[in-house]
Amino acid sequence: MKTKDITTISFGVASIIAGGFIVLAVSKLMPFPGIKFILMAPFLSMMMYVLSMKIENKYAILYIGLVFAGIMSLFHVVMGLSIVTTTLLTQVSIIGFIDKDKRSMLGGIFFSMYTGLTALIFSKHLIGGIFENVTFIWIGITVIICAGFGLVGGIFGKRILKHLNSIISR
Repeated sequence: MKTKDITTISFGVASIIAGGFIVLAVSKLMPFPGIKFILMAPFLSMMMYVLSMKIENKYAILYIGLVFAGIMSLFHVVMGLSIVTTTLLTQVSIIGFIDKDKRSMLGGIFFSMYTGLTALIFSKHLIGGIFENVTFIWIGITVIICAGFGLVGGIFGKRILKHLNSIISR
């Protein structure tokens, strides 16, 4: 892996964490299980799309996710486990796509979708408390909303990248 790619991953993961803290603050105003994952979905998808397009490796999402999981495990082990699971599910889901743009777009969408799925399931079964009352129907609704917002984030990321590339090429 090139030094440029490692630097891109580092800045990208730092941006994801900073964005996550902002979303966490906003999500505290809405007391629904999984709302932070729904609110985070467009941002996560946008970041995954942009980063995986910039990194010259078909396993970019795997590397980004593992670094992200390693850092977030310092805050909460279950969160790190959830991110690793999300990353592996995403990588398996996109491995067959050769076209980088499609792989990156779907990777962002799947990452957002699997984030809602794994986080709520892990919270329900490993953390318990209020999460024990979360139904599988609500988890399914959350996953669908995360996928939709992930698509919006991926489209937005594509537009941002296109705009940045046009500015850089001037």
